[in-house]
Parts: sequence; structure tokens; C-alpha cells
Amino acid sequence: MSKPSSSLVLASLGSAAVGLLIGWQLSPGTAQEVAEVPAAVAAAVQQLQLGDSHRGELTTQSGVNRKDGSRFSEFTVELSDNTLIEIELKGSLHGVVSLFDSRDDLLNMASHLRHRIEQPGQYTLVVSGMDADSYGPFDISVREVELTDEQQLSVPADVRSWLQEGLPNHYVLQIDEAGFYQIDMRSDDVDSYLVLEGPGGYRHEDDDGGEGLNARIRDLLEPGEYQVTARAYSSGSGFFTLSVENRDHIEQQRQHQAGELQLNQTQRARLERDREDVYQVSLSEAGYYQIDMISDDLDPYLELQGQGVAYSDDDGGDGLNARIYTYLEAGEYRVIARGFDEDERGAYQITLTQDQ
Repeated sequence: MSKPSSSLVLASLGSAAVGLLIGWQLSPGTAQEVAEVPAAVAAAVQQLQLGDSHRGELTTQSGVNRKDGSRFSEFTVELSDNTLIEIELKGSLHGVVSLFDSRDDLLNMASHLRHRIEQPGQYTLVVSGMDADSYGPFDISVREVELTDEQQLSVPADVRSWLQEGLPNHYVLQIDEAGFYQIDMRSDDVDSYLVLEGPGGYRHEDDDGGEGLNARIRDLLEPGEYQVTARAYSSGSGFFTLSVENRDHIEQQRQHQAGELQLNQTQRARLERDREDVYQVSLSEAGYYQIDMISDDLDPYLELQGQGVAYSDDDGGDGLNARIYTYLEAGEYRVIARGFDEDERGAYQITLTQDQ
């Protein structure tokens, strides 16, 4: 997208060279009008360095966007290739940052953006108000985002990487001990999608299991080598993080191993504050199963994990009671019983039944 076709049309930038850089989309006869804009409204071009923060202000003396009357301030910065940069605009100004490359193409536009630089050269940043009434101070920062793109992962893992349009990222994950693991793919740029494949034909996919559009896989994993694929759900490129953690280790301090939850038997227990009870479930045959957690003392919350599935429920039963009803394959599962709020405590009962 070239600058002449962008929405940022500037009245004057203080020099003919910069005027050509930004580009104007003008109707016949308008060029003369622009040329006669007083020098007082021209915007001084300031040089930034990678890692810099700059404080400025858009006032009535700032440059004018002829299209909508908004004010702007312009900066240049030298950038190297294969660099992921993050640009952030803060302050009381209701504005946006536009990033242009050395070929006059508009690359990105947002108040907080990340962009991967493919070619070295001088780039232009333009801070502009959202409309003609947007004035005020602002802070702009330009920094490099360090990437840690290992292909071989062990637990715990923390990857910061870039997803190229149409190209998934592949990783090999080594699990050394059986346990409950959580894999998160988080991104503000793409709709995250995760695929986990492993021994014995194991496969688990997730789109929005995390917060918002982030992907999350939580499951009991056996030791072995797994393949993790991180990609966008449909299309797009952008920055993302990938983390792997052993939830058994993290939650060990707050989890109480409550033993085995038997079919058609009711367990009565007491939940302590900042704790959760973990029950082991062994199913000998596939079918529809129901788990109920009932309490008059707390707001029950249930989680069911295992065999590539993860379910949770807050108020699926009567009143505030929790209930999970679903089809389950034969195998090993675990059920987590807790309060909706971490500081809840009190007596409860839990039951596992099969729908005949």
C-alpha cells in the first residue's frame, strides 16, 4: 500500500523531499493551495534511535493533515533487516502511529504496533490525531523485541517468535515425566491455533481455549516426544509467545490429592481456603457420564481433564451447584473440585454417575 493511497494526507512537512516522501492525493488545483500553507504549520522532522522514547505534543502549530484537519508530528528512524520492532504511543493524545518504509509504503497503523522489518533503511513514523479536535502531549517509544525461537523445547519453555503469513511454526517438545501440562499460544496480532501430536497417535487441537482468541491445550501427557504446531486459525502474520509448563508442579502447593472418585458413589469432603481437591477417575467403558458438585457453603466449580479433553463448569447444576455431563472414552481422568473464588471454603459432596 503506497502512501499516496493511504488515509494520511499531509499539508506540509517543511521540505520538498519530505513532502514527496509522504505523498499527497490531491485533486487538480489543490497543489498550489498546499504550497501556500504558511511555514508555521510545517512539522519538524525528528530523528529517533532504536530504544529511544520521545515526549512531544500536538498543538495548533503542528503540521496539518489536509484531508481531515488532524495534526501530526513526524520522526525518522534507522532500522536493520530481520528486526522485530514495537512502537507504542502513550499520553493524553487520542492518536495513532503510522509506519512507512523507505519506499514510501504504509506498513502499519495503530497506537501500539509490532512489525518485522524485512529491509534495512530509514523508516518514517507519523504521530497524528484521530480527528481535527485531537491535541495534547504524547510519548512515543521504539524498541526491538528480542526473539527466542528455539525449535527443541523442554519444560518449562518460553518462546517469543514471529508467525509468517501462511507458514506454521513447528517445535519438538520433550516430556520427561507423566503429568498434567499446559501449552499456551498468545498473540495480539493473529487468532492463535495450536496442534499437539505425540506417541500412540495422540492428537489435540485448540483454537480459543485461552483468554480471548488465544489458544491453550491442557492435558495429561505421558513421557515422550511431541510435536507442537503454532499457527493462525485462518490467515495473518504477527508476534506470538508460546509457553509450556507442568501444572502439577505449579499447583502442587494448592492441590490436595483426594483419592479416587468411584462410579455411583458420593464423596463428602471439606474444601480449605486457597486449595482444590483432585480426584482420580478410571473409566472402563465409553459412555455419557455426569459429575455433580453440591454445596451450601461455597459456589462449586468443577474441572475434568484427560484423554485429550478438558471441560469446566460453574453453575450447570441446580442453583450455584456445578455439573459436567459429557461423552467420555474409556481411560484415566482427573476431576478438580474447587470454589469459584479461590478464598472460598466449606463442605461439599461430589458424585460420578453413568447415563444408562
